[in-house]
Amino acid sequence: MAHFKMQERDLDLFLLEEFYSNSEFCDWFSKKLGLHGYSFASAEHSVSAKANAKWGETDVLVFLKKNEETLAVLIEDKIAAEFMERQADRYHERARAILDDGRAGNYKTVLVAPSVYIADLHP
Repeated sequence: MAHFKMQERDLDLFLLEEFYSNSEFCDWFSKKLGLHGYSFASAEHSVSAKANAKWGETDVLVFLKKNEETLAVLIEDKIAAEFMERQADRYHERARAILDDGRAGNYKTVLVAPSVYIADLHP
């Protein structure tokens, strides 16, 4: 039997499927981000966008609603790849472009990854 190796795209599609098919997943995910009372509005996979004259990709872009407020959640997932130079900064730049376009009133950026990615942040 072949050993299954998960790729980042697999994780992207898993997240997308769960957001679209499972409101309890969206509730759980939102609460993990400190967001209460938000519901799923839409999601996109592998979103290429230009911010500050540079192209970049958001792995999963989720829009959540609470009353009349729309929140964009930009998800970067990592399985085994290294961070790219200024990757986190570029996520914030793309998020601000979403706000400037009026697609959302606020945003959060999220890293979905094994704990080794943040091990150095919490000595």
